[in-house]
Amino acid sequence: MSVRILVFLLLTTLCNTVSADALSIKPDYPDKYVVVKGDTLWDISAKFLNEPWRWPEIWQGNPQINNPHLIYPGDVMRLIQVDGKPQLVVERGNTSDVRAAAASVPAPAGNVQKLSPVAHSSSLDTSIPTIPLERIMPFLTHSYVIGENEAESAGYIISSEDGRLIAGAGNNIYVRGLVAGGVNNYTILRIGKPYLNPKKKSDILGYEATFVGDAKVRDFGDPATLVITESNREALKGDRLVPRVDNPLEDHFTPHPPSFNVEGQIISVLDGASRIGQNQVIIINLGDADGMEVGHVVSINQEGSTVYDAKKKVKLPDERAGIAMVFRTFERVSYALVMTAYRDLKIGDMVGNTN
Repeated sequence: MSVRILVFLLLTTLCNTVSADALSIKPDYPDKYVVVKGDTLWDISAKFLNEPWRWPEIWQGNPQINNPHLIYPGDVMRLIQVDGKPQLVVERGNTSDVRAAAASVPAPAGNVQKLSPVAHSSSLDTSIPTIPLERIMPFLTHSYVIGENEAESAGYIISSEDGRLIAGAGNNIYVRGLVAGGVNNYTILRIGKPYLNPKKKSDILGYEATFVGDAKVRDFGDPATLVITESNREALKGDRLVPRVDNPLEDHFTPHPPSFNVEGQIISVLDGASRIGQNQVIIINLGDADGMEVGHVVSINQEGSTVYDAKKKVKLPDERAGIAMVFRTFERVSYALVMTAYRDLKIGDMVGNTN
């Protein structure tokens, strides 16, 4: 029997006897894996673990990986056993000044800051991300959910200079509903469809909002005069203005399970697809008010169908249909990226804990 098989059997025995929550190692995990450009931390962990979102557990306490967010193409990953526990070790590839500087950067405290529609990257591009950033970047910078009360109290455009129907960067706009003093920079949003509570359709969880641009106050009054400083699309009469908040965009996430019982649903899909699959962005009806955090990993479950047995209805068990990770939260809803889909997902599917 090979040493590798013995190690695997030992790891499997450990995982089966320590606790029901113990890590499940893949039986065909590689002897080593060389990181390549385009990898994500989730992808790499999936080569070793059946539950790749639990990678912090096998990297935690490893002195070779001071910050597991800083892994680079060329690094070599191996799974070993340390004091009876599985652990990933890294053999660094070719060093560079950039990597040396990055290695000295401490891991971010907590997960990530709550984001505004405008975001600026603060991390180094050379390290690999946690999840595929190209799939979520538009929803970090140009999508937003605004609460019902916030939407009603926000300022709104009544006209633009020279009575134009549309306005862009450099144009003046006239806005009602702004309070003088304190805030001079605003984000312009276009309010879209409401997100409804599936259990009570009259309960609005928030409104879909699209980033239009940024504006700065020139003169307060009723109406106030603002100049558009940046535009992603033409500003229109009726567009809303909310105070601009510039939080740095952290492009690394720490996946972790919620510490409470999760009971939610998929209420929308953001990229307009009729079918929901891997790497698509969904909206769930749980947010800050429910305790959701950036990095929370949830299970997507489909309700078991009802069949007849001896003329009696029998409900089949619910089935896990996918795994998603929350990457942005609002008061009552959250954006999540589908990391794994075992079958076609749909609006109305249930969201729960992974265990």
